[in-house]
Amino acid sequence: MKKAKSLNLNCYNGVFPAHVKGELERFVALCDIGEDFNYAARYKYIGTQDEEIKIVVVYMIVHDVTGMIHPRFIHILIHPDFRRSKNAYKFVLETIKDLKKKHFYAIVANIPESHRHMMVLAKKLNFKEYGSNDYGKLFFADIDEILKKGG
Repeated sequence: MKKAKSLNLNCYNGVFPAHVKGELERFVALCDIGEDFNYAARYKYIGTQDEEIKIVVVYMIVHDVTGMIHPRFIHILIHPDFRRSKNAYKFVLETIKDLKKKHFYAIVANIPESHRHMMVLAKKLNFKEYGSNDYGKLFFADIDEILKKGG
């Protein structure tokens, strides 16, 4: 059995080069996410294989009621041919390891009911549901707990 080729991880903190934005816009259209893509989000992780985008994971920075800042998991886009692959899951874990290096200790998410794939992934990564709002369900995860369980 042939081993799956790993992905190249690129993190864009804020702005990225024009050619990357063009490729990303085409990828977002291909994935048809059903909502506006947040190009202004703080951390955009792009996974490529053979120079083609296969996965994009995006986090924005939010403040909680105590004034702490956390990355908020807002987008995961996976190429149709790459969905349900171990490499996609491993890529998400790599983004979380990178957030830990940036001195974050937790991740939050606000996931709409219609985004079942994100809820499944959040639960697989050890996110805990702690409430809901008009937008969807609220989740929280300790980065060390995610990495202990998944990577």
